[in-house]
Amino acid sequence: IYVGYERPKYPSKLSSTHVYGINDLNTYQNLKILKKNLEIDKDKIFYSPKNIIDERLKTNITKVLGEKNILENNSFVKNIKHSKYVICEYPMTAYLESLLITPTFLVCDIEKVFIPIKNFKNIYSMLEKHNLLFSNMKKFTNFMNKNNKNIDDFWDQNKIKILRKRIMD
Repeated sequence: IYVGYERPKYPSKLSSTHVYGINDLNTYQNLKILKKNLEIDKDKIFYSPKNIIDERLKTNITKVLGEKNILENNSFVKNIKHSKYVICEYPMTAYLESLLITPTFLVCDIEKVFIPIKNFKNIYSMLEKHNLLFSNMKKFTNFMNKNNKNIDDFWDQNKIKILRKRIMD
């Protein structure tokens, strides 16, 4: 399951269109790279929106994945347990929810897109060091192409379990 940037139900700024438009464009571009570069399970990529309200975004994602690979709005939680892994592009609620249940990866540039506060920089560094955080989709697909068949073994490594516990604490 791929989770793009979560839009809040109600606008949180006077003009939220620009911010969300850029994030929607990132989601679209990331999905194109994922679909192009992933060697295994290319047709098993599902986009799980919190709420698609922009028809242009839905049209673009449909062109990349196909209509059957876009899950219903707000169906993410019920679909996590059926997923081989989850990809999030922002450290948001969906990221933490899926981290508890299935292999979960964050594809987010923490130097430019999401700069963590000082108290959390060490955790993000550890996520990156242990291949749970990637700065771009190409790096993620390179990792996944090498590890896809053994993703559960990767996820069950002691160092990964310790890091996941540390995040949840």
